[in-house]
Amino acid sequence: MTNKGQNVLPPTVDAAPSTETTVAVEKRKRHFGHRMVFSVIIMCLGTLTYSYGAGVIATTIGQPSFYAYMKLDNGSQTSALIGATTALYYAGGIFGAFGANFIADHWGRKASIYSGALTSLAAAALCAGSVHIAMFIVSRFLYGVGGFMLLMTVPLWITEVVPAEVRGAFAQCHGVCTSLGYFLSSYVGVGFYTNGNIKGLNSWRGPLAIGALPPILFLCGLWWVPESPRFLLLKEQTSKAWEIVRKFHSAPGDTDHYYAQIEMFQMKNQIELDRTLPTSWLFMFKTPSMRKRMVMTIFIVFAVLGSGNLCIATYATVIMSHSGWEPRAQLNIQAGMMAAVMPGIVAAVFFTEKLRRPTLVMIGLLGENIVLACYTGVSASFDLANAQHRSAQVACVALLYLFQMFSAAFTEGPMSYWAAEFYPTHLRARGQTIQVVSYGAFSILWGQSGPTAIATLGWKFFLVFICITVVTSFVIYLYFPDTQGKSLEEMALLFGDDDLVVVRQQDIYVDTDHHIVGTVHKDKEGQAVVVNLEDINDAKEDA
Repeated sequence: MTNKGQNVLPPTVDAAPSTETTVAVEKRKRHFGHRMVFSVIIMCLGTLTYSYGAGVIATTIGQPSFYAYMKLDNGSQTSALIGATTALYYAGGIFGAFGANFIADHWGRKASIYSGALTSLAAAALCAGSVHIAMFIVSRFLYGVGGFMLLMTVPLWITEVVPAEVRGAFAQCHGVCTSLGYFLSSYVGVGFYTNGNIKGLNSWRGPLAIGALPPILFLCGLWWVPESPRFLLLKEQTSKAWEIVRKFHSAPGDTDHYYAQIEMFQMKNQIELDRTLPTSWLFMFKTPSMRKRMVMTIFIVFAVLGSGNLCIATYATVIMSHSGWEPRAQLNIQAGMMAAVMPGIVAAVFFTEKLRRPTLVMIGLLGENIVLACYTGVSASFDLANAQHRSAQVACVALLYLFQMFSAAFTEGPMSYWAAEFYPTHLRARGQTIQVVSYGAFSILWGQSGPTAIATLGWKFFLVFICITVVTSFVIYLYFPDTQGKSLEEMALLFGDDDLVVVRQQDIYVDTDHHIVGTVHKDKEGQAVVVNLEDINDAKEDA
């Protein structure tokens, strides 16, 4: 019987191998080259597009020229409008997430990414050209649509394309560019505020206009980035998928493409099963293991945002204004906060794969919580609006810097990619949609309530975050699965769906020439038996 996959997989042999080359040994080697690094860098420009657009609002609402142009005073209505500007951005993000899911499942991950980049480009232009607060708010809504399409699909693409043993490290690059976007938007805002040549009623427009640059660069580079091979396998485009896996999962000089063959064998067999399974939202809600995945996905987002990082990152200038700092100092503190996180978030690329996912997130949450408790204690003990308490004001700034460092290094990255690892290929876009929609929903909650709560409750508002994080950090550490280093095709084992895993990498049997012979199964007596690849294909055809 002819092997259906022989045009993409190496020829099989009938003789039993004398020596087995183990997958475990091969996984310790590097299985990527410059193509992978280049593609992830290009893809992270999409993350930069999102994060710059999300972060630029922080300095915009710290610009006196913005309030003057939009005719906003210091009353309660202004706080409500600023809150609405933030909340509607995330409301747009919810629409963008569902749109990204539909496009990603029907036309591909890249098609969804293209759509997000183009929408973000249009929104950046509209925000910069706004002539009324209503137009600005609507433009921010559109910015949320495009930004969240990228926020959903970029980590999804990285998760599906990068080899398992370095998936977390490369996905952490998404976190790096998230922080980089906030960093750049902060300092661009400071530059436009402090430069005397561009002061005036329109100085707030400059940072928003510069937001069009990342999507332009991203769209230029996206042409060279491949489609997700797992999506191509879902659409039965096996030859195209193998070409991508062969080029992207092989180190320089690896002429055998041995590990790429193993991954392709596992992906192809698993996705053949996934293709036959239901893909509806109803199926996900009715299936216990899928409900567990969805609850965990929502809980991760709730835990990370419930630590207070969104409010502190977005409303740092508002917090500083209530702590006695003048507008220029507020912007400098906001920008400095984004700069302070960069060393930690870059270092996280190198230690992410050294820690279990639950341990990584728990360290971040507990670190944030301890620092926030110290900040709250200082704020409660001193009247920060009084210039006589300058030492306390400086201490609070330092504590918020440290808070953001913990957030960026330990929780920002996993929030975006950890949940994506939970789901099988045919449902992964839907799972990522749940993650991003949850992010939008909780962001609306904290974004809408933030300015008013900070103004009226002061330090008492942060007690809410402290109480939430005490609980969530230990729940994640004790009950959440560790996906670090595991193949996406084997994640079902972590949720009790053993019958839905077609083949595990450790069961793939290869000969001394690096040819896949078949898979190892146990007979009734518990003895290991090699099932020849041709026998596997015969059984599939008979079925």
